[in-house]
Amino acid sequence: MTEPTPMMAQYLQIKAEHPAALLFYRMGDFYEMFFDDAVMAAEALDIALTKRGKHLGEDIAMCGVPHHAAESYLLGLIRKGFRVAIAEQMDPSSRPPFPTRHRHARSQAPSAGPHPLSVRHKVPEGAAEPDYPECGR
Repeated sequence: MTEPTPMMAQYLQIKAEHPAALLFYRMGDFYEMFFDDAVMAAEALDIALTKRGKHLGEDIAMCGVPHHAAESYLLGLIRKGFRVAIAEQMDPSSRPPFPTRHRHARSQAPSAGPHPLSVRHKVPEGAAEPDYPECGR
């Protein structure tokens, strides 16, 4: 059996810490969701559901939204009753988010963790209705 990639192992670890929330996992310019989170989010947001590799012999369901439009998608999910956790990739030495153009070697995953205000379950007062922009995928 093949071990998960470092990125997927990290995703699975963070997801295990937040099982009741959909996990928005930052990868470059997108927040990605995997497995059942991807299936639920794709249906709720009416976005494309794709796949990325395999885990335990099964295809890994995947969907994503552009980071610059994530707030609108987050509000849409929260309004539909979902809890959402956000994991940002962090540089282990300085801990600020990586620039969006930063790429990592496959052999190592950057550290990541949920944003301090990561698990959301309420819509901020006065928030506008979600406007889902085109993902460009």
